[in-house]
Amino acid sequence: MCQAILVVLLKCGIVLASVSVHYESLFLLSALLRRKQRWYSERLRAGMMVLGCLIAHGVEVILFGMGFRILECANQVANLNGVEPEGFNCIYYSVVVYTSIGFGDVVPISPSMRILTAAEGLTGAILVPWTVSFMFVHMQQFWKSKDEVPAV
Repeated sequence: MCQAILVVLLKCGIVLASVSVHYESLFLLSALLRRKQRWYSERLRAGMMVLGCLIAHGVEVILFGMGFRILECANQVANLNGVEPEGFNCIYYSVVVYTSIGFGDVVPISPSMRILTAAEGLTGAILVPWTVSFMFVHMQQFWKSKDEVPAV
């Protein structure tokens, strides 16, 4: 019972941290992209936007990977079937789950890993489209500013 409470607290903390990182990243990127500096071309601003979003997603994946690693160390058993429990394997598993690609080569064994896996899949399914909509809105603004909307 105590372990289940700790897993839920860990899950909630990582989800909250991921959403906070994402919100703050998009907020800062939005402020940066609204600046009309002479040396900022639309291409440079678009590149900064994509790079910033990728960095934000990378930080979020690492947060979940650290959560998986914490569960590995706390249980002192292999909670992922198919790999040795080490940092990079937890990050790899986190990327696969976050992007909702699905998994097959690495599978969660313990209930605590399954709970965190479900939370990460749901979080990724919400944060990735949020990024897509953010980029869509800003790309529309870039193209409107040039009055050259490319044909889709």
